[in-house]
Amino acid sequence: MLEYYRDLAVQLAAMPGGHANLRQEYFNSVTLPDTIPDMVLSSGEIIEGWRLLEGGALILVSARNGASLLVWLRKDGEKTIAEFPAELREAARECSITPLGLALLALAMGGVDDGLLRKLLPDLHKAGKGLLLIAACRLCG
Repeated sequence: MLEYYRDLAVQLAAMPGGHANLRQEYFNSVTLPDTIPDMVLSSGEIIEGWRLLEGGALILVSARNGASLLVWLRKDGEKTIAEFPAELREAARECSITPLGLALLALAMGGVDDGLLRKLLPDLHKAGKGLLLIAACRLCG
């Protein structure tokens, strides 16, 4: 599984504009530029988070079992969208890239079930698929 995430991380690191501009280049139509404060939720500690235009935030949380959870944080609570193995964060750390961006790329690639993201946050899902198209073109050469 680590190799899968490493391959995606390498592609993300080589994206036009670089991974640091990922949010601005691919997700600016659905996110706000501010950051999520450090906090601990019932599901774990926040690794990275983006505020959403439509309200709430999309956050990657460190679960107690070492996994990472992609969570939609809303006023009325938290909704877990997907769970990723510890290898996701390891690959992101090795390539010095955003773990949340890597999680969204993995969802778009189909490596993790994206049904909840598609249903709950369709605009974010669509932006992730746009990122996938660019990454797939780079993978194909």
